[in-house]
Amino acid sequence: MPTLDDINYLKISPEPPLGDYVQTIWLARHDKNKEVLAFSLLSDCGSCILFNYGDEIRLTRNNHSHRVSKQAAVVGPSKALFEIVFNNQICTLGINFHPGTGCPFLESGMEQLIDRIDISNEKRFANAHHMYIKFETEIKAVTGESLLRKVEEGLISNLSNYHLQAQDKLESLITLFKREQDMPLELLADMSGVSAREIQRKFKQYVGISPKVYQRLMKLNKVKGRLSSGDYESLTQLAIDNGYYDQAHFIREFKYFMKLTPKQYRKLKENN
Repeated sequence: MPTLDDINYLKISPEPPLGDYVQTIWLARHDKNKEVLAFSLLSDCGSCILFNYGDEIRLTRNNHSHRVSKQAAVVGPSKALFEIVFNNQICTLGINFHPGTGCPFLESGMEQLIDRIDISNEKRFANAHHMYIKFETEIKAVTGESLLRKVEEGLISNLSNYHLQAQDKLESLITLFKREQDMPLELLADMSGVSAREIQRKFKQYVGISPKVYQRLMKLNKVKGRLSSGDYESLTQLAIDNGYYDQAHFIREFKYFMKLTPKQYRKLKENN
């Protein structure tokens, strides 16, 4: 199983206000790579834009693969595992958005992007296409963190033209969902002052999945972190600590999203 060191992975996490929309800006670059390197990523329900300037990469979700060669690709929200395969020369720039916050940069609602991977061009996701051309100049002129900061500057400029009104309540809802991962939707609606129906509508429009699936993924992301670090006594206790009915339920849930059992995932981490 390859590691991030194999692709010279570098990232920055922007400060607010950009950081309220963008989780990370990252770069994978290895000009002399000769291997096929595959990475499987658990969804957090966010969207992302990938700008590929190296050799062809392959993106796979729900058994559908897309080959991206010197293009920008828009990856929409989904509950499904996402795989990216690098082959030979690597030079890929990525922008990962928080759930529901890609709209200012994609000029599109999330609903039409659910479970989709699309190649951008002048007509389809024109903003991503124009960013690809702009960053191509930067990537030839600067490297490392300096490049990521240049990208950050461009995104801040884009954000200054975006109006926040439609996002205000959604952002507070997402924060609440992250904190209260097992609370019924009706109680969360009462706490936020938004009807359960409106929450369902907003999540479908801006995040791309239902609130319930989002809660399940947030819980699993937290558990995955503890598995990676070894911060647990047993799988049974880990399941109980995180609100699963029993170990069997926890294992089924983990395998549903990750396509691996918790033990298989932990073993992979121990071997890297």
